[in-house]
Amino acid sequence: MVKFLFLMKNIYFLLFISIATETYSQTVDEFFVNAERKTKSNDLQGAISDYTKIIDTDGRSAKAYFGRGYCKYLLNDYPGAIDDYNKADEIKPNQSNVYYNRGMVYSKQSQYSTAIADFSVAILFNSSDTDAYYNRGIMWLNLQKYKDATNDFNEVINLKPDFSNAYYFRGYIREKCADFSTALKDYSKAYELDAKNLKALYGKAYSEYKLKDYQSSEKDYTAYIEIDPSNPDAFFNRALTRDRLDDAKGAATDYQKAIEFKPNDAEAYYYLGVCYDKQEDINAAMTAFDKAIELKPDYINAYYGRGLEKEKKKNFVGALLDFDKIIIIDPSYSKAFYARGWVKYEMNDYKGCIEDNTKVIELDPTNAKAFNTRGLANYKLDKKSEACSDWKKAAELGSTVADENAKKFCN
Repeated sequence: MVKFLFLMKNIYFLLFISIATETYSQTVDEFFVNAERKTKSNDLQGAISDYTKIIDTDGRSAKAYFGRGYCKYLLNDYPGAIDDYNKADEIKPNQSNVYYNRGMVYSKQSQYSTAIADFSVAILFNSSDTDAYYNRGIMWLNLQKYKDATNDFNEVINLKPDFSNAYYFRGYIREKCADFSTALKDYSKAYELDAKNLKALYGKAYSEYKLKDYQSSEKDYTAYIEIDPSNPDAFFNRALTRDRLDDAKGAATDYQKAIEFKPNDAEAYYYLGVCYDKQEDINAAMTAFDKAIELKPDYINAYYGRGLEKEKKKNFVGALLDFDKIIIIDPSYSKAFYARGWVKYEMNDYKGCIEDNTKVIELDPTNAKAFNTRGLANYKLDKKSEACSDWKKAAELGSTVADENAKKFCN
C-alpha cells in the first residue's frame, strides 16, 4: 500500500449550509460549541458525547452526524464513522465533504475502489477540490492504475501548482514505468517546493542513479542521510552509487552501516563481500559471503562470490563445492559452469573443463571466454584441431586473447 498523508476535512473546514427551517435551542448550540472545542483539544470521546446529545435532541442534524463521524474516524472506529456519514448524507444529500470524508474512511480500510467512487462524487459536486483529486490519485496508485492516477495528479498540479506531494507521486509513477528522466523532473520540482519532502529527495537520488549520474546521486543520498540517518536503505543505495564511482572503501562503510540497522540483510552482506573483493581483502570477502549464505542458503551470487575467493586462495575443492551448489540450484547459470570449468583446468582436469565450457556454450553460444578456455583444454589434450577451431570462433566473437592463441599455435 502506498503511504500518504490523509487530508481529512473536519467540521471546521466544512461550509455546511443550514436547513432554513432548522432552529437550534441555546442548549444545542452550546453542545456544538463544546463539541468543536473538544475536537480541537483532542478530547474526542467528549466531543462524541456532545454530538450524541445533539442527535438525541434533534435526530435530523446532519452537521452533528458529520462531526461525530469525523471524531470516530480519528479514533479508528471506521464502521461507526461510515454509519454517521451515511446518516448525514441521508439527511442532507449532495454534500461533497460528506463523500470526501467517507472516501477517506474507506481508503483507511484499503477499500480503494469504494473510496474512488466517493471521491468521484465529491469532485462532481466540487470540481476544484484538490484534496479529492489527490486522494483519488492515491487510490488509483494503490490499484496500479497508473494512467488514472497520473491524470488526477495532473489535475491537482493544474489547480494548485505548489502541491509538492502531487509532483512526488507523479514522479513515483514515472519511476515505476522506468521513465527516470521525467521522474527526476517531478522529484526535483517536489523537493524544490518543499525541502522537507524527503521522499522526493530520495526519489531524486534514485532516478539519478538509474540515469547513471552517479555523482549527483551520491550527493543527494548524502543530503538525505544528513537529515535522516536512520534509513538503512539510504545507506545501501548510497553504497551502490559509491561502488559505481569506484569508491569501494566508502561503499563498504555504507553497507556496514546498513547492516547495523538490518543485521539479517543477506544482500547487504553480499555486496559488502564484493567491496572487500575489490579491495583484495579475500578473507573479509569470504566472511561476508559466508554470512550472506547463512542468512539466505540459496543465494546463488553469494556462492559464486565465495567460490571465486576460494579459487584465488587455491582452495579448488572448496570452490568446486560452491559452484556445484549453484548448478544444483539453477542449472541454467552459465557463469557457474564457466567458473567450475576454469577451476578444473587449474586442477589439470582438462576433460572436465571441456565438458563445463561446452555446457556454457550451449547456454550462451556467444560466450567468447568459454570457447577460448575450451580451446586451452583441448590443446592440453593434444587436440590441436579442436583447440584451433575454438580459438578462431572466440576470435570471431571478439576475444583478442583467443586471436593471439590462434596465431601462435595454429599456423
